[in-house]
Amino acid sequence: MLILIHYGEIGLKKGNRSFFERKLVENIQVALEDCGDFFVTRETGRIIVSAKSNNVINNIEKIAGKLKKVFGIAHFSFAYEYPIINSSEAGSVVNGLCEKIYSIYEDQKVETQNKRFRIKTQRSDKKFPLTSQKLNEQVGDFMIKKTGMKVDLENPDLTIFAEITRKSAYVYFEKIKGPGGLPVGTNGEVLTLISSGIDSPVAAWYLMKRGARANFIHFHSYPQTNKASIDNVKEIIGHLNEWQKKNCKLFLIPLLDIQKDIIKKAPEDYRVMMYRYFMLILAEKLARDNNYKALVTGESLGQVASQTIDNIFALDGFVSMPIFRPLIGMDKEEIINKAKNIGTYDISIRPYGDCCSFFVPKHPVTKASGDTISNIVKKIDKKIIDKMLNSIEMVNF
Repeated sequence: MLILIHYGEIGLKKGNRSFFERKLVENIQVALEDCGDFFVTRETGRIIVSAKSNNVINNIEKIAGKLKKVFGIAHFSFAYEYPIINSSEAGSVVNGLCEKIYSIYEDQKVETQNKRFRIKTQRSDKKFPLTSQKLNEQVGDFMIKKTGMKVDLENPDLTIFAEITRKSAYVYFEKIKGPGGLPVGTNGEVLTLISSGIDSPVAAWYLMKRGARANFIHFHSYPQTNKASIDNVKEIIGHLNEWQKKNCKLFLIPLLDIQKDIIKKAPEDYRVMMYRYFMLILAEKLARDNNYKALVTGESLGQVASQTIDNIFALDGFVSMPIFRPLIGMDKEEIINKAKNIGTYDISIRPYGDCCSFFVPKHPVTKASGDTISNIVKKIDKKIIDKMLNSIEMVNF
């Protein structure tokens, strides 16, 4: 048994396709490191993972769990290989393929009584003499005679897949859905502003899906608030990092002192905007210092007062680095469903002290002015900013 892996979007990359394929192979190898010893090779339009021992059969569930978290995989299957010695001898190939399919079918002890089935063959080797339809018909006839099953193309109980390449045919009975997207590491590194809430972990996941490696920055108000947000964020990142399989960094920055200064010097309705201003400014500095190419936030348009178009526009004017907001058009229910799907939701709903909810005004501004923000910034004690930068704690994952 081997693992047959198909990608989707990578196949559209034309001249850069081999770069994406190599990165996908690398990420698959890393994902399967603790599942055994494997050879991971590229074949036209697919990736083949073969075991050096009987690892696949003994670790199917564990291997499947790992591959479901490798971006770039459209779907994968636990398959069996039938070598093709001479593809021009179609009759001999089909006979051998039929016997192979029936042998696998019997080994899996599939109940045949009242079963309905279909055959789906695919030729990547277009020089093979028989069309996919002809292959379907001949293999189907063989299985009907051998098993007594009936053909049902619309609602089958069993689908038998066969892929014909130049050197081999691959047979399998199930396609397991992968996460899609692009392999992590093909689109540089970003810095995600992460809280221990629901939204920002989902935003980071979406950037990973587009091939970016995510690093993280978390602002906290400890000791005014407890350490729950810090502990939760660390756990969330540990979980998210399973999707990118590589080292990443978390920067922890105390925001409390500058919050206190903002309370003294800024109008009450501008407090949250000023918190956000300093988060973006400090995040951009760290991103540039570490050669990250963009910032990522979990903002959803209109979800809270600081996320109106006017407020987003006002703050973006102070940052020259791209800010990605993958959740901008999503509603809360969509975000929650995705958080549950990727496994961060249960951590995010634990009680925690959010620095942005500290000293929140009753009526925050919804149409902020960039000029007003600039004037407030001039009043802030610059020594506090220097102190924040000197108090950064970095955690490696």
